[in-house]
Amino acid sequence: MAKTKSKSLHLYLIFTGLVLFLLGAWYVINSRLPTSEPITINEVTPSGTVTLSFGTPSAPLLKNTASTLPITINTSTSLVTTASLVITYDPDKVIITSVAQGSFLPNTLASTVITSGKATFTYAAPADSGGKQGTGTVATLSLKPLTTGTFTLTFNTGTLVTAVGQFGNVLKTANPITLTPLQPVNGGWSAWSAKNPACGFSGTQTRTCTNPAPANGGANCTGSSTQTYTNPACPIPGDLTETGDVTGDHVNIYDYNLLVTNYGNPYTIYDYNDLVTHYGQ
Repeated sequence: MAKTKSKSLHLYLIFTGLVLFLLGAWYVINSRLPTSEPITINEVTPSGTVTLSFGTPSAPLLKNTASTLPITINTSTSLVTTASLVITYDPDKVIITSVAQGSFLPNTLASTVITSGKATFTYAAPADSGGKQGTGTVATLSLKPLTTGTFTLTFNTGTLVTAVGQFGNVLKTANPITLTPLQPVNGGWSAWSAKNPACGFSGTQTRTCTNPAPANGGANCTGSSTQTYTNPACPIPGDLTETGDVTGDHVNIYDYNLLVTNYGNPYTIYDYNDLVTHYGQ
């Protein structure tokens, strides 16, 4: 019995000594470590501030004619690091043929992918810039309308913008754009230019494709812009018998007109047929 108690006491002393040793070691180690200030983690509540929008086409939109359309960004107070854009559209009305990177976010994180009805690309600020703030062009789309109907380009819900110190998507608004190509106007001919009325005269008439002029990819006029003509031959006058009021007058014949001149008085031009009617041949 005494032997058992002695053994238990021995184990108790060993355990107590081990605990005291460990506590002492912990104290010595911690007393030699440098002290530091507490670290405060400042969690920023996500708040969208960035706006994406489409600009103005570089030229009037025409069916089957290429044009460009910029995409602009306004970061407001955010320091934007990346922008991943997904543009969707109706491929039966318009196609995007290429995407040119803008100067606002000059680094490329993901190559442009264009499929039927969708264009995807991701750009970023320089790694050592600490983000980009302000306004500028993110990208420029090259597109071609396939019809004269209205079409819409939309920022898909997969569009994502990130910024320094802000969690999640900091995109506030990304407005779509609806565009309508100009309607084609086919050309129409003007009236023929006037003829020279002189008998026996041969000449050329002209017309222009200005009624209306072709516009917005409309068709030009068909046919010739010139035509020739020849007037009937001049009549051959016979002898005139000067009677009545024209006695003593001087008569000159010019083409089919007769110039009757009373000396010292204003002249009068008479049509040949009228003179024949009045005075005979």
